[in-house]
Amino acid sequence: MLAADTIPDDLAGVEKEIAKSRKLYEKMYGKYGAALTDDDDITAERLEADCKALSEEIRAYDGVADQLRAKLAAKDRTREIARQFADYCRKLDGAFETVSIPFEKKREMLTVLRMTVLAHSNGTLKLQTNLGAILAIYPEIKSLVSSRIGTGAGRRRRWGG
Repeated sequence: MLAADTIPDDLAGVEKEIAKSRKLYEKMYGKYGAALTDDDDITAERLEADCKALSEEIRAYDGVADQLRAKLAAKDRTREIARQFADYCRKLDGAFETVSIPFEKKREMLTVLRMTVLAHSNGTLKLQTNLGAILAIYPEIKSLVSSRIGTGAGRRRRWGG
């Protein structure tokens, strides 16, 4: 079973921290300006150091948020590719009945797309993309492919030697 997708929640948490840190930064920077105006050098130095540290923290959070956004975009793109792949398979359903494509050729075609189909003995199929994402293949595609390739038990017996 695949783990729950926590990226949206993680991104929301990071964005909340960014907003909180920016608000704190604005307050501290205002106090820093007031300390400079009042010629309070000791307080100004302390607040300047605190502002710099908080600024670095905000930059780090921004980097994490950018990474999470990139992951979400990649997942969305992968989901779209999987949907297109499923649509394409449905369109070609009849063609597989008249044309025999050798297993190695099918594997080579998926390799060019940088995708791997993982077949399990329980009949489930999953599509692994070049990004490492693993998506369950739609049930109608699973049944279509399973009916064409079987479970593999027959091949194991033939090659068991």
